[in-house]
Amino acid sequence: PSTNEKCILYHGHFRRPADSKIPETKRTIFICLENSPYSLECLEWCAETILCSSDNIVLLHCQEWSPVRMELLPIIKLEFPETNERMYKSCFAKASRFMQVASVKCATFGCRPHEFRLGIINKKQHSVKNFILEQIKEEKPGLVILGARGLNSVNRVFLGSTSDYLVHHCSSPILVYKPMSEKMKSKAILDGRKSTQKVLYEEKF
Repeated sequence: PSTNEKCILYHGHFRRPADSKIPETKRTIFICLENSPYSLECLEWCAETILCSSDNIVLLHCQEWSPVRMELLPIIKLEFPETNERMYKSCFAKASRFMQVASVKCATFGCRPHEFRLGIINKKQHSVKNFILEQIKEEKPGLVILGARGLNSVNRVFLGSTSDYLVHHCSSPILVYKPMSEKMKSKAILDGRKSTQKVLYEEKF
């Protein structure tokens, strides 16, 4: 890959069983995923609460990389093509593995994505939030779903927040999923056990 490329987009469709029928789609939903357990949790939540069998589901994933380049003087620039190629391939392999994991999780959660868009982004020339915004403007989905990474106030000031940026600049409806804290998860599990015990108690008597 050329270090001058700000972003390379890989685009394709997931394989469907030969005997499966493609339903008439009613809406296109973008699910933006990052390489973290939070995204898979968001994907599970979407499958349980938002997604329908008629939805055209598009998984969007971005992976950043930074080419190595050295400038000694304004007219002297050193390039490292072999090193950059190895870094790029490693970045692409990591992104591809995560997309495979996400597609398997989709099947586990009972939803079937129709399409994927994988962006390999040159961090020195482009950004994840601008890449996502470009894809949204091109496709105009009916809904965009992304997970909040849980940045604190300091990191949000210096690093910025992709979700905040998209909420203010996205023309499509956007839903931001915030993962449950460990305390809330423990409480939900405990409440579930209590409700199960209550049902068993009522059935017994």
